Amino acid sequence: MTITLLLPRPPSTNNLYATVGRHRVPSVHYIKWREDAGWEAKLQAKGQTITGPFELTIWLPPGIDLDNVKCVPDLLGPVGPRRRHSLGITEDDSKMVALHVYRDASATKCRVQIAPMAQVLERLARHVEFCGAPGYDMPLPEGDAHEED
Repeated sequence: MTITLLLPRPPSTNNLYATVGRHRVPSVHYIKWREDAGWEAKLQAKGQTITGPFELTIWLPPGIDLDNVKCVPDLLGPVGPRRRHSLGITEDDSKMVALHVYRDASATKCRVQIAPMAQVLERLARHVEFCGAPGYDMPLPEGDAHEED
């Protein structure tokens, strides 16, 4: 089962933490994003979780650097004493075996797709069987490709 979420625009990685005295603390903007994105993800995920290795695909709206996605896997990860703002949708971001980030010129929100690696490998095997060549087709962030589920 693949989980697809629409989240608010993530903050820049450079603005996740602020320096207060000698300490680094989450910035006001990051705290607000975690709260807003967390509620939206909880409502959309409906208790679904991914255990074991997974592939994460993110489509970003215009104006966000493609390498500014650190906060997304952190939000999806396990809940714990030091991660009380995480959601537990994935076991841990260390289980992420592939990360794909795309820009979607028509998007206003961040689209996140989490797929168990077993499902990704099944898709790859079907593609190899059909085409006789390695590789698989990633859904493109345009038109009806957003409405897979």
